[in-house]
Amino acid sequence: MASLQKTDVEAGSIYYRERVANIQHPSILISRISGSEQEKDLTVPPNCEGFGRIRHFHRKRNANWVQNPLPIDPVCRALMLPTTDLMRAQVFQIAACNFRCWYCYVPYSLLKADIGCSGWLSPSALIDLYLSQENPPPVIVLSGGLPELVPEWVAWMMKELNRRKMEDKIYLWSDDNLTSDYFWRFLSQEDQHLITIESRKIA
Repeated sequence: MASLQKTDVEAGSIYYRERVANIQHPSILISRISGSEQEKDLTVPPNCEGFGRIRHFHRKRNANWVQNPLPIDPVCRALMLPTTDLMRAQVFQIAACNFRCWYCYVPYSLLKADIGCSGWLSPSALIDLYLSQENPPPVIVLSGGLPELVPEWVAWMMKELNRRKMEDKIYLWSDDNLTSDYFWRFLSQEDQHLITIESRKIA
């Protein structure tokens, strides 16, 4: 398989960003897990009206595997929870990625900004869905897809949690493959500062 050229990656990033983010009226195109091929791989059914899933983070999967403290230890430290080796997390997936990695567990149908497999949800709607379940996990994971296509998503969710005075009750987690400079290119200095300062609090 031919490798992607830098221009291909940049063009794909912009293409998908424009299709999964409404910047003027903050909302994100979120994958609908229910009814998808990915649903077959889940250990528990999709939740949040089909737009979410529960992930279980394990500190150690088996005796021959190295320990992974993320995001367990930062969550416990930030929310003042007892140390644990297993943590439940609520996952929402942005409905696009400009890569098609062979090892990715997300079906391609949920990576191409297909409105037939997704829906537009605001940060407020996502939090409402999260809170509507019984015993919601302490962590919300912003996943994908490729969440870095829309770095505003993290800032929007942080602001919504702050507005509800829930920033000390819910831990927000997101990671990506660091293939773009969108954090600096598209985020305002105010939002960059918000994310940076909040991240330092739990480092």
